[in-house]
Amino acid sequence: MMALVLLLIAVAAQGQIFSVCDNPKMSAVECYVASTQVALQRCLTIEQMAIIEYGYEHAYQETNGEKVNGCISKFNRDIVKPYQTALKQVSKNKPTAEQLKKLHEYWQVTMASIRPLPSETLAAHLERLQNSRQKLIDDGEQLKSAALQATQALPKTKSKAVKKKS
Repeated sequence: MMALVLLLIAVAAQGQIFSVCDNPKMSAVECYVASTQVALQRCLTIEQMAIIEYGYEHAYQETNGEKVNGCISKFNRDIVKPYQTALKQVSKNKPTAEQLKKLHEYWQVTMASIRPLPSETLAAHLERLQNSRQKLIDDGEQLKSAALQATQALPKTKSKAVKKKS
């Protein structure tokens, strides 16, 4: 069982967040949104493995929760570049930039709240995390739409035509 857990953690640690952005047609906002969802899902998977291995009540006792804490810390570092790139992409559209900032704040809060709340049952814990994950997905889709609309609304720059001398 322990070997399976270690294998799954190793797989989750390889390639990491930037592998979701390999598509050259993907915008910076799309990359960021995908990265937040992948990061959350990977840390939730590691948390679920800790619950399976140690039981819900003991998943965070002593050093058992360190795998989840390490996952959260790693992705908090790894998300910086996709976030900054997405901010740069939408910087000319203040409402979209604000929407991106709010999504990032929500993602950070969600990642920080993966641990069970005091006296939270397993069912309530899983439901809370699923609701948070779904909100992240929904808000990410709204952000991608807003970013696309903002990009399409930008005025096209006209290149100066070179006139031929006759």
